[in-house]
Amino acid sequence: MYGNMAAMKPFEARQSQIKSTTLGIIITHALATISRRTNSAGSNLKIVGIISLCFACFTTEVLASPPGPSGPSTVVTGLSYPQSIAVDGNGNLYIGDQGCINFIGTPGDCNVYKETLSGGTFTQTVIASFSASNAPQGIALDNSGNVFITVLGNGVVEATPSGGGKYTQRPIGCAFDAPGGVAVDYQGTLYVTNRSGSRINSEKPTDTCSTMGLVASGLSAPTGLAIDGSSSVYVIQSGAPGTVLKEVASGNGYSATTVAGGGTFNGVAVDAKKNVFLTAGDGSVYEYSPPNINSVNYSYFALAIGLTVPTGVAADTNGNIYVVNTGQNQVIKIPVAPTNAQRRRKAFVVPPAAATKH
Repeated sequence: MYGNMAAMKPFEARQSQIKSTTLGIIITHALATISRRTNSAGSNLKIVGIISLCFACFTTEVLASPPGPSGPSTVVTGLSYPQSIAVDGNGNLYIGDQGCINFIGTPGDCNVYKETLSGGTFTQTVIASFSASNAPQGIALDNSGNVFITVLGNGVVEATPSGGGKYTQRPIGCAFDAPGGVAVDYQGTLYVTNRSGSRINSEKPTDTCSTMGLVASGLSAPTGLAIDGSSSVYVIQSGAPGTVLKEVASGNGYSATTVAGGGTFNGVAVDAKKNVFLTAGDGSVYEYSPPNINSVNYSYFALAIGLTVPTGVAADTNGNIYVVNTGQNQVIKIPVAPTNAQRRRKAFVVPPAAATKH
């Protein structure tokens, strides 16, 4: 599913895709019937050729097989109620788990886990722990390996490496009633969504509450947050209808453009090429490509479908995508495809699977 469809809702695009596939099947069936009734061998060959052509035209849109050389893989299992994720330059994962407030399964712990990558496998350690009253919300990393975690009723907590795989945990900056997403730019400035204040604030990570900058206000229930290499900020507005905005520094403030709209979006990430990845309420992961000289709108396609409540999403330096599949208490890795054509042709199908112990 791909095209310049910024005005079309993701769910409407999926329906359009299904209709196209259905039409292809109908045409193929009709031509096959004609073929069986044709006595001329030459005519049969022509009809069969048309059948093959039509079948190829329509089934290239079917969300079935993976677009790249391999499909998605489950890299972390056995979590309790994972929500957020970040990835560092070495491919290590950081996962916010709200297991202590899990309403859909067996309660667990409210921890932030570090999954250290070595030899193609991950080893789990706990780098921060929380209670149900201040469960972890969003996660971001700076260039020094410090981990910033938004927590309910307490603003931002910083987990700093202290040697031997251990981390020191401390609250920093200003407190927020309902912080959500968090991001860090290349200069170390923090950006935090404040759902109750309907805004995005920026601040330096210090022990005290310093002067906060205002990126955007009047937002509709802002939640997920991401930032690109130019310090442009991407934010999910979860208030109906759900939208994703890009806030670009302009003069003394920011100007907003719409990346996506008309859906229920849970998580947002952006890669080095400024492609935007969104997890959605229909169980899909969408990739939005920036406008080019031929368009003023983002174009998008479904990168993966069939997930069970996808929430957090992150992109590594190689372009691989990591998705928190909350309904299965796991993390899925979607490998980068060699070419855009392969990525756009068909979406990965993530098969349902029961979560296993990490």
